[in-house]
Amino acid sequence: MSVDHDAMALALAEQVQLELDQLTGLGDGATALDVIRSAVAGSTIKLVSNDPIVRLGEDPEGVHRARVAARRLRSDLRTFRPLLDRDWAGALRAELRWLARLLGPVRDAEVLGARLQEGVEDMAGLELPSAKVLLDGLESDRLDARRHLLEGLRSRRYEELVVRLVRAAREPVARSGRAERPAASIGSLMKRPWAKLSGSASALGSSPSDGALRATRIETKRLRYAAEALVPVFGKRATRFASAAEELQEALGAHQDAVVAMSWLADRGMEVDDPAVAFTAGCLAEHEAVSRDRAREAWPGAWRRLERRKRFWT
Repeated sequence: MSVDHDAMALALAEQVQLELDQLTGLGDGATALDVIRSAVAGSTIKLVSNDPIVRLGEDPEGVHRARVAARRLRSDLRTFRPLLDRDWAGALRAELRWLARLLGPVRDAEVLGARLQEGVEDMAGLELPSAKVLLDGLESDRLDARRHLLEGLRSRRYEELVVRLVRAAREPVARSGRAERPAASIGSLMKRPWAKLSGSASALGSSPSDGALRATRIETKRLRYAAEALVPVFGKRATRFASAAEELQEALGAHQDAVVAMSWLADRGMEVDDPAVAFTAGCLAEHEAVSRDRAREAWPGAWRRLERRKRFWT
């Protein structure tokens, strides 16, 4: 008998929402453990609720939202690591990393495809047949990645991960005596991500490498997610700080997207036998280089604005 995995995914999403909704808020006298429950429950709901959308494949944002939810879960487990059992959190993060590696190639291909299509439309006189060869090749890559993703979502491993996430939202495995403290006392968890980002940004200098900017973007994302996880405790102060971090993340993300596009175009340009297609890839790469340079000019201002933002945890 065949199994309707898509129908099962929808039923599971509804069940998870019902079970975890009550954990996403904080009441009076909330503890650090309650904050962890709220963060894990909220992201688990977002992940599972987007599962049916990902399977259907009609809304690219479903993959994006699922990927962000998986990233947030990994980030939250990292942020709350001083309060959690290290082996338990590490094992759960490893499974979330597996899921992220399934979602990532699909989303990356979607983002790159949209960028290249926009570049083709912006560049008058570009040879459309040659551009189509490039876009069709990328679409083939996306479909391969999507098939791999669907295999993962229909696997026993994924089902077990969802069960573990629901259990983690209900009863996080905390280190003895550390998570019973009042919620308002956990602002110190921001110190480590802030120190890592501050050190990374300060070391960039006037002409940072693409790799250094990418690493700083990762630290920015971790800081932002950490601040957003503490919004239920610190309110608008954490929200404003997270928004400033998001601005920096977007500036660095624009740079990274352009670098990735340039690298992909360079590789495809060398792989194809058609000189016209290689020439088109080169033209699009030059277009992306302009975007990269523009992003390089934008990120220092975003960093200065974040650096001036009052630390809500002090």
